[in-house]
Amino acid sequence: MAIPDGTMYHDGHLSAGTVERQYEVLTEVASADIPFGAGVSLVNGQAVTATKAPIYGVAVKRGYLDVDHFYEDDIEKDKWHPGEVLGVLTDGTINVPVSEDVDRGELATVDADGSFKPTTADDAVGRFLSSADKGSTARLLVRTRFGGTTGSADPAKDDAHAIQPPETPTPASETKKN
Repeated sequence: MAIPDGTMYHDGHLSAGTVERQYEVLTEVASADIPFGAGVSLVNGQAVTATKAPIYGVAVKRGYLDVDHFYEDDIEKDKWHPGEVLGVLTDGTINVPVSEDVDRGELATVDADGSFKPTTADDAVGRFLSSADKGSTARLLVRTRFGGTTGSADPAKDDAHAIQPPETPTPASETKKN
């Protein structure tokens, strides 16, 4: 039977990796442990925890637990493991772990362990849609579709970085100069 009060047994914060509203999630194979809600980069075509911007996306949490017991500590430490296929949110709003206090509206970047923190630099990977204390989760709007698309993309090895913004078409009047 469902609990009639949605706030019962819940402090109001959604767990890291919880997706909201419209979104785009791509599937990738993990080559290392990746915590739920962590920034993700692609290395040699496989997902790893991002250590700096730009990011490929954000790791979505699994819909089940990969633990032997339902102990709080085991549940909190669950993550994606090497060889597992995970969802990576590339467009939408997701709840992420924050490594510093954040305020609603601040730009966000990823830190060395894949968590998120505020930034004022050009390394922004999203925008916080809620305020949160260090060690908690915050709502993050990400649009990584064109993040990190400049440089030498090799579609044979990594089609994610081969996504390029559309070129500006040449007007027909300039192509026919007879």
